[in-house]
Amino acid sequence: MFVHAWERERERTLNALAGLNEEWSARAERRWELLPEHPPVDVPEDHPYAADLDLFGRASLYALRGPPATPPGRWTLERWLLEPSQPDAIVARQGAVRELAAHVELRAAARADHSARRSTARRAMCA
Repeated sequence: MFVHAWERERERTLNALAGLNEEWSARAERRWELLPEHPPVDVPEDHPYAADLDLFGRASLYALRGPPATPPGRWTLERWLLEPSQPDAIVARQGAVRELAAHVELRAAARADHSARRSTARRAMCA
């Protein structure tokens, strides 16, 4: 019984990784029609540059980067895109990006784990 549960969890994780690879390929190829819609972002009407730069539209910077998997991650990225930052904060973020850029497998595993957990939770709610 335990082996079957482990195999089902492994299958969910692998399916999530396969889906992420397809999504990332579509994003790299700018095939916007293949990407899932991202959650709506509340942009103030009087924001000085969000509409001009199309920060959150279908083929936007936000869509290219891919929305973060968690609500706190989405909130943080939206805030970073909409609000000015201090130079030292920008430098710190750039350092973090450089450090994480080489760890593709780590990012994919974290995202796949989140996707697999969401899938499991949805099945449990529907049962």
